[in-house]
Amino acid sequence: MQVALNTNHPVHSHLYDIMHPDVEDMTEDEVRERLARAAAAFRILIYSWARYEDEQTERDRRRVRNARVEWGRYAEEFFDEDDDSVPPTDLV
Repeated sequence: MQVALNTNHPVHSHLYDIMHPDVEDMTEDEVRERLARAAAAFRILIYSWARYEDEQTERDRRRVRNARVEWGRYAEEFFDEDDDSVPPTDLV
């Protein structure tokens, strides 16, 4: 499976920083700043989904909520420590 991020999207650089943690040549302050930007980008993604879900019609809100729950189930599989799966990493 390949995942492509929209390089024109404003959040791209923040996500790229998370996914490519090359910090050897950075100062501690630069690493902290990168982490703060990445955390803010992640929060905004979560808030964006919540707003999207909230602004749906009642019928569509249920469909979108179900998609969120299903997505959560997929994510849960990556973090399940009891099934001998590979822990979350870039190698998954």
